[in-house]
Amino acid sequence: MRCTAVGPDDQWDAALYHRSLSLVEVTRSLAAPTVLMPDADADRDGILVWVTADWPDGPDRLTVVTTSGPHRFVTDCVTDAVILRIPAESFGVGRGVIASLSGAALARSHLATAAVCAVRGFAASVLGTDVDSFSTLAAESAMIDLLVVTVAEANARRTESSSNTEYVRRRTAELIELHHRDPEFSPTTLAERMHLSRRQFYRHFEACDHSVAEMIADRRLRAARGLLVSNPSASVAWVARASGFGSVGPFRLRFRREFGVGPTEFRDQMAENNDGVYAG
Repeated sequence: MRCTAVGPDDQWDAALYHRSLSLVEVTRSLAAPTVLMPDADADRDGILVWVTADWPDGPDRLTVVTTSGPHRFVTDCVTDAVILRIPAESFGVGRGVIASLSGAALARSHLATAAVCAVRGFAASVLGTDVDSFSTLAAESAMIDLLVVTVAEANARRTESSSNTEYVRRRTAELIELHHRDPEFSPTTLAERMHLSRRQFYRHFEACDHSVAEMIADRRLRAARGLLVSNPSASVAWVARASGFGSVGPFRLRFRREFGVGPTEFRDQMAENNDGVYAG
């Protein structure tokens, strides 16, 4: 795994615990806003299972990706994460099935909830204590079996729903929420992750008031609006990058068009009117 800070390096901090067992590598982290991504060289031929939650009490999200895929996980607040690295040959689901899940959090189900609880419990039992890796082999195998069944169920649900407009719109909203801070994230990315052509993808949004590109931009603007107030010493350029805008110029123009003032003026007004407290 590669870990990169979101925002100024001097404001980033993390606590990391790692242990290699017979089959599984386990990492537990509590980290400031971060970009996590597979390392194509170090993590070759593996499956990564991420269980993440906004600290201290956000809901858990379960994500399964291949180490050779392009997926990145971007957090925008302090995040409590458990990461399992499982050899591909030990995981009973093909890479094509995992790739079809688009690198997004698996939809909630009783099985997915059970898997999340099991992953966190497993990590807690093997980290911070002196365990013999061979004594954990049965537990590792059982954990992998549970995750395989969970992924298979998620894939079956996706296959049943992929032609449904309501599903595509809901999944689009979920993916935008997870990945809007990635400047490379776009409608084309969404179509590819859902294994739809751009024409097929756009057809699901023909009756909407806003285009998918506008939905992504609006979410980035909302993120930027919060960062402007919660990070008063951060530059406008940093806020633009941290919100997912590729450059500061388009960010300034879109922000002014949406809110009637530029980013700096907006922050000054919020500081004067609300004593720096942002509620939206």
